Amino acid sequence: MKWILLFIYLLMILGVIFLERKQPTEALLWVVVLVCLPYLGAVLYLVFGSTMAIKLTAYLRKKRLDEHHLSIPQQTVLPELAVSDEDRQVIQFNQSYNRSRLTSCDDVQIYTNGEGHYRQLFADIQNAKECIYIEFYTIHHDLMGEALVKALSEKAKQGVKVLVMCDFVANLSTPARMFRPLCQAGGKVIRIKPFFTHYRSHRKIVVIDGVTAFTGGVNLADEYINAYEKHGHWKDTARSLMVAPSDGEGVARISCISVVSVSLMVASPAVCACAVAARLKKMMVDTILFIYSVI
Repeated sequence: MKWILLFIYLLMILGVIFLERKQPTEALLWVVVLVCLPYLGAVLYLVFGSTMAIKLTAYLRKKRLDEHHLSIPQQTVLPELAVSDEDRQVIQFNQSYNRSRLTSCDDVQIYTNGEGHYRQLFADIQNAKECIYIEFYTIHHDLMGEALVKALSEKAKQGVKVLVMCDFVANLSTPARMFRPLCQAGGKVIRIKPFFTHYRSHRKIVVIDGVTAFTGGVNLADEYINAYEKHGHWKDTARSLMVAPSDGEGVARISCISVVSVSLMVASPAVCACAVAARLKKMMVDTILFIYSVI
């Protein structure tokens, strides 16, 4: 039995070197940890170092996204715009490699601080009629976080479809009870990527009724309105896009980035592979801990 475990352990070390394709210094560090801390090093590596499950999930997720993109008509002719050759090359690059179509909107607003951004965001949430899709990296348990939940709960009670997404690790300090009123009102809250300690989701996207979208660098927290100066005076940039209901392609593409991506993570083979990998990882960790306690 010990020889079998030793063989598996050696395979793990070889996997770090040849399969993970890490930087040489990082691979060497994990090899040293695995050699100097038998079994315990394996636990640390599986939790903090292994990226195989992430790579498998990313491959399956990309495959599903490619299938979705194939159903979207691609631009064969670029619209005539007064843009430079460099800008046109960027447009063609995004079209060819990211399947990102050039879109337009009726109105664009730029916000250089959280105060103006939140003021317009909450006003548009108040006027929502059909759906509100939100994805932030962090939603803090503070005045702004509670104000958002309160506003969304009221809209959910009115029959508006509300979906809130946030990063799992970045919101460990945000209690589930803060979102309880929203869930009880019919809204849905998803914490993204609960199985990984790296490769976080830093998106900040809000889509309202399919005609208004917000994106940029502003999360949801008091520090963005300088309610307190944790890191000095905070300044960040966000923008809102608005289109006519009959021509909402630009906003629809932003919505697609967030909602389709998360739907793949929640209900696709990609997340199934992720969940299976997580369960296998837990079983392996439990087994190693048991063996380590016995010997």
